[in-house]
Amino acid sequence: MNWCCRSVSKVHDAWFADEEQVRKAVGLLDEPVVQHPNARELTCGICFENYPRSGIEMASCGHPYCFSCWEGYISTSINDGPGCLMLRCPEPSCGAAIGQDMIDLLASNEDKQKYGRYLLRSYIEDNKKSKWCPAPGCEYAVTFDAGGANYDVSCLCSYSFCWNCTEEAHRPVDCGTVVKWIMKNSAESENMN
Repeated sequence: MNWCCRSVSKVHDAWFADEEQVRKAVGLLDEPVVQHPNARELTCGICFENYPRSGIEMASCGHPYCFSCWEGYISTSINDGPGCLMLRCPEPSCGAAIGQDMIDLLASNEDKQKYGRYLLRSYIEDNKKSKWCPAPGCEYAVTFDAGGANYDVSCLCSYSFCWNCTEEAHRPVDCGTVVKWIMKNSAESENMN
């Protein structure tokens, strides 16, 4: 479940119904799992090398990892695909979320751009008021505020389409008629071959 794109009222309802469950689902911890009160050196949980505290980064859980191991973990996760949006601590038994601040601090510029594209794509696809433009090669998204019977929208690329069926704008013809017309034209073109 992608909590970042849910409506605020639904998140509030879920939070007040079962705060602990929501915290667990999104990886929010009440307090660190591991604490290092006065340690000057810490051992990286991946490469097992000792580092001064300044050479270690920790998520909210407190599990320590060196910068190099964090960079590798984050880069691998981003290059594995959009699942990186739900990135968790590398410790297998830990569910602590890795926030945008860690991505900004430790990811390469190329990986930050990929992460940003995944985040944008996730937002557009999870938001009922936005869609990707169906024009070939277009990378813009369009937002739509329903308020009437007109579903025609125009993209920044100048392509106009019907919000409801994503075919070319066809007002005043309804979407069902357009679909039948497209199927008929397709059948006729197959008969000609």
